[in-house]
Amino acid sequence: MELRITALTNTGRRERNEDRILLGEEILAEGRKDLSILLDGDACYLIALADGMGGYNAGEVAAEMVLKLMAREVHSVPSGLSESTLLEQIRSWAQKVHAQVLEESQRNPDLAGMGTTLVALLLYGGLAYYFNAGDSRLYRLRDGCLVQISQDHSVKAVTGVPSHMLLNSFGGGKTVFVDCAHLKLLDSDVLLLCSDGLTDMITDDEIEAILNTAQDPAKELVVSALKRGGQDNVSAIVIHICRTMNKHSGSEMEG
Repeated sequence: MELRITALTNTGRRERNEDRILLGEEILAEGRKDLSILLDGDACYLIALADGMGGYNAGEVAAEMVLKLMAREVHSVPSGLSESTLLEQIRSWAQKVHAQVLEESQRNPDLAGMGTTLVALLLYGGLAYYFNAGDSRLYRLRDGCLVQISQDHSVKAVTGVPSHMLLNSFGGGKTVFVDCAHLKLLDSDVLLLCSDGLTDMITDDEIEAILNTAQDPAKELVVSALKRGGQDNVSAIVIHICRTMNKHSGSEMEG
């Protein structure tokens, strides 16, 4: 499969950027990255976004730490795993990484209470899988219609009461859980991974319109959130699925 990716992260009105973006093994802490990658059926590639939180400098430490540790786990995964085994591996990685974040938080008083959300897309064996913890989101645009794939792990999502309190995050409690599943992708699908600095500022309808009409949708999304106030760090990864190797339009991505 071929992916055209634009990743953007902006500090907004905050003093520092606690969002981090992972593209393969490269971490983006500020600014923009554009790339196009062609993955064969044996490729393993991770795209992820983490929205850190905590005391002074601790949020970005947690976000970067989780992304680096996840990238390391993905780098060592063997080929040929079944879907069920891979999903179990992802859950195991989450617990291992969570424990390391807690250990570092307890070891260093300056990092006490640090944590981070995570939303990720894993391309493995010609198929796509997603996993998330917290309220950073994954959307899919198909035939012009936007659908939120991930589910928020927050008080607001459960109760409907406006709140930024998370019920689940890396470093945020004794354990972490991740929603993870196979994600069917069709030719011409567009994916969006984003932090709540984007979705707190603009609606899903506005996101849908921008993804459908903008020449540079990632930039337009971030700029729109900043124009609305940009109260938080704003990060977005837009991924265009632009062709399959077998070139049958509408077929599932199988490398």
